[in-house]
Amino acid sequence: MDVAGSLVPFVVVRVLQGVGIGLALPAALSLVPRMVAPARLSSSLAYVGAAQNLTLVVLPPLSIAILDTAALDGVAASVVAVVLAGLVLGQRLPVRAVAADAVAARAARRRFGITFRREWAAPLLVLVTYVAHWGAVTAYLPVRAEAAGADIGLYFAADGLAIFLMRLPSGWLVDRFTARILILVGAGATALAVGMLLLPLTTPLLVVSGLIGGGAGALVLTPVTVELSRRSTDADRGSAFAMLSGGIAVAITLGSIGGAPIVALLGLSAALAAGIVLIGVSMAVTLSDPLLARPSRGRGTGTPGTAAPAA
Repeated sequence: MDVAGSLVPFVVVRVLQGVGIGLALPAALSLVPRMVAPARLSSSLAYVGAAQNLTLVVLPPLSIAILDTAALDGVAASVVAVVLAGLVLGQRLPVRAVAADAVAARAARRRFGITFRREWAAPLLVLVTYVAHWGAVTAYLPVRAEAAGADIGLYFAADGLAIFLMRLPSGWLVDRFTARILILVGAGATALAVGMLLLPLTTPLLVVSGLIGGGAGALVLTPVTVELSRRSTDADRGSAFAMLSGGIAVAITLGSIGGAPIVALLGLSAALAAGIVLIGVSMAVTLSDPLLARPSRGRGTGTPGTAAPAA
């Protein structure tokens, strides 16, 4: 890589990468309810979430290893190979056809090509307010950790490993506890993990905080994902998952860019405290939505007779 070269190709690649993720992730999630029985929905969505987390844990160090041995061309070739493999596998998925009655009877009304159901609002608001702290953590915590002589890499590794390991159990838990209970427990544990970052930073403290925060994150993200699927039909489930992906992006932007003035004026501790406050908001929204308190066992995916009308 020529360090003196133009940055334009890299900017274009990053933009295209974001577009690709924005298209592929919601599409992959929306296929799950069309591949499994309703009784297996929670665990199956948890498997897909675990696969996404696994890539975030494994691929960064793997890509660095490829970069060291085969330069940037090797990384690009590896990415192309992985994408092509995904396209081939995607053609062989045992996906059932979209339910004709759901599309005909309850096709979601669209304004400017956008579909939104009122029942999605609470889970999406929980997601945005809960994830917002992560934007501040990823953007500003490394600077404080380096100044304190702590290993920030182990923090992110612990977080990624914990959320991956907890994803599969979280699917099992969703079938046995209400979404409200899991989200409240996960959000409370996350607030504790973020609060630990207000203390003088050491490597062991970062590792423990990362493990708690990562495991707790699965307890929040899996129920939210399952709820959005259950509150949708074949006609609009893709839109629900697209908003899930967009909500995460909005939350991270809120924490990083929105947190910049707070960090500049009051320091990182104030930004982390603001993140804890927003986690509290997510818990309040969880308590305010009665649908999150419904028993999970016996509930399947949304059907034309049970889904809420589009807004």
